[in-house]
Amino acid sequence: MFKNDTLYETETIVFHDSICEIFSKGYYFETLSHEVYYLGTDGLAISSVDSGFFQNDTAIYLYDYTYDNGYLISTKLIYDTTTDVRYDYQYSDGNNTLTTITVNGSWKGSTSFNYNQLINKIDVTHFDNGITGKINQNLVSHEAEGGPCGPSSVPGFSDYKYELNQDGFITKKITYHTPCSSGSYLPREIIITTYEYY
Repeated sequence: MFKNDTLYETETIVFHDSICEIFSKGYYFETLSHEVYYLGTDGLAISSVDSGFFQNDTAIYLYDYTYDNGYLISTKLIYDTTTDVRYDYQYSDGNNTLTTITVNGSWKGSTSFNYNQLINKIDVTHFDNGITGKINQNLVSHEAEGGPCGPSSVPGFSDYKYELNQDGFITKKITYHTPCSSGSYLPREIIITTYEYY
């Protein structure tokens, strides 16, 4: 992944037995995160552990997943004994159109999505081959944050463009991201993510 023409992050995905591991490394090839997914007999993740590394500190996050007809409808995040974080997902025409976040039962934010007509052949968001449920039918064209990032703030949003290979798989995703603003101007980021298939 490149951000404003600078190498930002690389990911490596490894499958073995009933486990999927995703390793993320930064600009200096330092480890950013190590995700481990534990798969059920249907190939869907039952739970996962995400170890994030930042400035010599490690954060451990545990996730549990709930599905309906193969679609992920809820994710529960566990990182301490007193906080219940839930992500709930709504779908239309085979696409996730709204993700809602609640903390201890109270609404904390949401993200809505629009889609183009291009067929989504593989999950390039996590590149995990749909182990957390059926992937979206189409490619995301616009993503809008539904919650404020601070007082009197303007929610952020992203627009997406793609380049495909002759088989219809994404080789490049260009993200035009406008961050959430609290009144001061924040420049739009251009994030370029490239993909290779073996």
